[in-house]
Amino acid sequence: MVDGSPAVGSLFTIPVLCAVLSGLAWFFLALSFYRGDFAISKQSSIAYDQEQTEARISGLSWNENTTLVNFENFKELRTLGSIWLTALVLPPSADCTVLGLKDKIILPANQYHPAMAKEENMQSKCRSRYEQHCFWQASDYKPSPEFLDVLREYEKYHRDCVQGHDLLDLNDRGSVPKNTSCKYVIWSDMDGNGNQLISLVSAFLYGLMTGRVLLMTPKAQLQYMLCEPFPFSSWLAPEGIPHASERYETPEERHSVFYEQALQNKSDGKPIVTPKHLVVMNSHWIQPDDLRFFCQGEQKLLDQIPWLYFWSNNYIAPGYYFLPNFRTKLNKWFPDRALFLHAGRYLLSPRDEIWERVLRFYYAYLDFADRRVGIQVRSWDGNYDPVISEHIMSCGWRWGLLPKLADTKSEEFRDDSGGERISVVVTSLRREYAEGIVEVFANNGTVGHETVTVLNPSSEGYQMFGQIDHDRKAISEIWLLSFTEQIISTPKSTFGYVAHGLAGRKPFVFNKFGGGEVPDPPCLESNMPGPCFINHPHNMLCPLDGPSDGIGDSFTVLPEVRHCLLQWGIGVVER
Repeated sequence: MVDGSPAVGSLFTIPVLCAVLSGLAWFFLALSFYRGDFAISKQSSIAYDQEQTEARISGLSWNENTTLVNFENFKELRTLGSIWLTALVLPPSADCTVLGLKDKIILPANQYHPAMAKEENMQSKCRSRYEQHCFWQASDYKPSPEFLDVLREYEKYHRDCVQGHDLLDLNDRGSVPKNTSCKYVIWSDMDGNGNQLISLVSAFLYGLMTGRVLLMTPKAQLQYMLCEPFPFSSWLAPEGIPHASERYETPEERHSVFYEQALQNKSDGKPIVTPKHLVVMNSHWIQPDDLRFFCQGEQKLLDQIPWLYFWSNNYIAPGYYFLPNFRTKLNKWFPDRALFLHAGRYLLSPRDEIWERVLRFYYAYLDFADRRVGIQVRSWDGNYDPVISEHIMSCGWRWGLLPKLADTKSEEFRDDSGGERISVVVTSLRREYAEGIVEVFANNGTVGHETVTVLNPSSEGYQMFGQIDHDRKAISEIWLLSFTEQIISTPKSTFGYVAHGLAGRKPFVFNKFGGGEVPDPPCLESNMPGPCFINHPHNMLCPLDGPSDGIGDSFTVLPEVRHCLLQWGIGVVER
């Protein structure tokens, strides 16, 4: 909660006073605009958050055509109104108009989280759980009744296998609660936020399909970023349960070593003995036998292991389709094949302090826009490349995402020209990419007299692994990107994967990104909105299944899976 913001509980004690305060907030906001206290950029504006605190949003003045934007008081007033209003967004019918979003209602049948009794209601602990669904622009995606039924069954199963059990002792002994069918999969973090989020969703889907309770390693930073997703019970493993990297130090608990031994035992006619703990790893430094995870015979063995450790920086869910019984379940639960969107929208909800940051930026820079464009630029080597700035503009102009420049500069800018208002969210570790867009539109008129506002919420310079403030900013910017209608993304970037995967938008992906020149075409619209599985199985045998069984051409063997356009890996083609 940002300092100076009223407490939600106190606002509810006197509803009439709440209404008055909210009305006054909007009155003073309108008055402030009338008096000119809030100077909207004449042609373009840019905002940065260079402070450690999340309570400040500041603007930069670039030249005579751009004006300093100061939304400090605007944010406080808007927050006052939104906190009072958002508490009304409750199941069974979520009316998004109370958040200032017009003509959008999420019906009970389309909600991922059920209505609960007041004393059991999780919303007060996690506002985004219900509110975030109002901001995603793609509303055609609706969870299937079958998937919602699976979620309700899983929530009960999770509670029964977690509450009242000494999980630390059970894990130490490699056992499960007596007279139960409980099994566990412990997700362990690897690499940055984007990698962690896509692997977490992959682990959750795996748990749903195999009847395993998803637990998060107690050392994971994501516990400070995301709300608890399951009612009545926690997904956080107790302190003392080791991280997958610690288990991995024991060779016998590595999946690749276990698979080799299983093959040897089968060849020798000996029984295959399964361990009580096993680390399943899928990463860019994967061992060849680790990919046998996607073989049916291997899954039958894994089913006998009570404690699996899921350690990955990949989105491996497209590979689940290679397993016949998994494929059947996925096609039943996700007839639109939007696995990541549905599982992610259920599982991933930013904590309140991050959600407040998202809302403040949204209301200040995106709410008023006629169109919102997200641009995600990954600086792989940490340096600024001016060619990439040209690449961004070329891509935006080619597909009409950014307004075309007029042949001559306008003699005088008119803010009442009636042109489209476009807000551009640029997420990058390098601020120069946002500055480049500002310079273009600050110094040139546009054909349609559009007004372009450029938001660069933070520019840290380099990725800071394990720093909570840095990670919170990253999570908030992923969600801001996901709230745009059109997204330009860097190939192979897991940060972008999460944003357009949650948005349900096919991104425009840079072509030959970072190649030293702007190619033709500069970018193309992807063939799928969800993330890609980069280190995937391809033309691989499954010896435990049979001498000739295996996975053939992973790009064409199944109708659900195809190669990702302009990117490495495979993805799920949605209907």
